Amino acid sequence: MPGPSVDLLALLRPQQVTVTVAGRPFTLSATTAAQWLGAMAIDLDNLYGLVPGLIDDEDLDEMDRLARTHPDIAQRWFWAARTALGRAGGRDWWWTHNLCRKALSVWMYINGTLVRQNVDSRKTGLPDWLDACYMMLWSGGDEEGRIKLDLELNTRPRGLPVGQSRQDVKAMMAQFAAD
Repeated sequence: MPGPSVDLLALLRPQQVTVTVAGRPFTLSATTAAQWLGAMAIDLDNLYGLVPGLIDDEDLDEMDRLARTHPDIAQRWFWAARTALGRAGGRDWWWTHNLCRKALSVWMYINGTLVRQNVDSRKTGLPDWLDACYMMLWSGGDEEGRIKLDLELNTRPRGLPVGQSRQDVKAMMAQFAAD
C-alpha cells in the first residue's frame, strides 16, 4: 500500500509510459496529448503508431531483434499499444481510444473549442486533455446525448472478452441452471 506521501494521481496518470514486449521494457516518447493523438492517427485500428511508433530510436536494434526472434511480434505490439494507451489515459484503453477517435474525426471543432478554453493539446498531458474533451462533449449535450456519449465511449471493441470474476461466472451458471 502506498504511503501518505505518494501522489496517487501520478500513479494513475504517469508522465512517461513504459510497456513490456517479449520481456523487454520500452519507454514511450510521448508526453503531450498532441503527441499521443498524432501517433494514434497514424493507425487508429492497430495503434502501431503508439507501439512500436513511439519507442525511442535508441531501441531500434532491440525492436529489430524482437521482430526476428518472435514470429508473433505484430500481436505483441498490438496488445502493448493498448496497454500503453490505457496507462497514458488513466482509463480503460477502449474508452480512451473511443474518445480520441471521436475527437480526431471532428478535430477542427474539438481542438478549436478546447483552445478557446486554454486547453492546448501541445502543452497538456493526455489524461487532462481527455478530461477537458469529455467535459466539453458531455456538458454540451442533453440527458439523452450524455447517455449516448457514455455508451459510445464505454463500448468495448468486438471480440474483446468481458472481464468477469469467478463469482460472476458461477452466479450466471447457477442462474442458467435454475432456468
